[in-house]
Amino acid sequence: MSSTSQKCSAPALPSNEDFPFMGFGTMEHADGSKKPEDIFEAVKKALTVGYRHLDTAELYQTQELVGKAVAESGVDRDQIFITSKLKGMPCGEYSAVKQRTSSMLKRMSLDRFDLLLMHWPGPETANWEADPEDLAKSCDFSWFRENLKMAWDNMLRLKAEGLVRHVGVSNFYPAHMAELKKQFPSLPPFANQINVDALNQETDFVQSMHKDGIAVIAYRPVAFIPVYEMAASMGDNTSTVLDDAAKKFGASSKQQLVLAWLMSRGIRVIPKSASAANIQANYDALSLLGKGELAPDALDPLKEGSEVVAMCQGVDEYAAALKDVAANASSR
Repeated sequence: MSSTSQKCSAPALPSNEDFPFMGFGTMEHADGSKKPEDIFEAVKKALTVGYRHLDTAELYQTQELVGKAVAESGVDRDQIFITSKLKGMPCGEYSAVKQRTSSMLKRMSLDRFDLLLMHWPGPETANWEADPEDLAKSCDFSWFRENLKMAWDNMLRLKAEGLVRHVGVSNFYPAHMAELKKQFPSLPPFANQINVDALNQETDFVQSMHKDGIAVIAYRPVAFIPVYEMAASMGDNTSTVLDDAAKKFGASSKQQLVLAWLMSRGIRVIPKSASAANIQANYDALSLLGKGELAPDALDPLKEGSEVVAMCQGVDEYAAALKDVAANASSR
């Protein structure tokens, strides 16, 4: 980012070399179907294949394993972009926030993170295993507004002291971003990590952030594709549209197609998998970008979403709940 930019000019978006478009998610499997060593082996495989962006978080139970995989991969640390996330908004004494960050670094045997995000726009104690509506209540917008300055000041101080290279946010929606811009007009986040996929396209929101020089990272970008396939038996055409597009653009799967389409929109992606074949196939989505045929509007037929898929729980209900918090704040 240029230090000579005028305050009214947005910083340039980071390049693929500075911040790889293809990343690898390391959250443990909520259903317990994968053992810890599976996460370790998956990260090692991802690094062998060529992934150079790893996404982790204080909330996850896999950080030590990810750090071990990095150390044993043979890939130079400076070649790997590592993102982590602090639980909620780091309010309170800076010393406590610094200790939490230092503890994560120690678990991963690192001396810094390349990017540190506030994981959600609410208190550290918000329960992500609760009902989505209860999560939304704990992430009240008034609380957010009142505590934002302290939290962002703490993040900026972590950067100033060299514990992290960049700071950003996660699960922030338009009203959250507007409030952050209002309180810190010249100190924007490096990135915002949100749920974006084939049916939840967030077109206007993504364009707005890119215009402000803020990178967008899509979490769970292909997680609901099995639900699309199930919904096909109920007359939904989402799976068919993706299959047709995959065939048209030479993708080997719906997953590969969606990942390539997201990246064609300038969005970073962090799919996760414990399957060696899927890890490779997801990474190979990068090869579709060089063909110049896959345009950002390739999945426009799906931009209105699907009621059938939603009914089959093919949406991220927690992301939707936080999005509603922001929407309700904007309507006041």
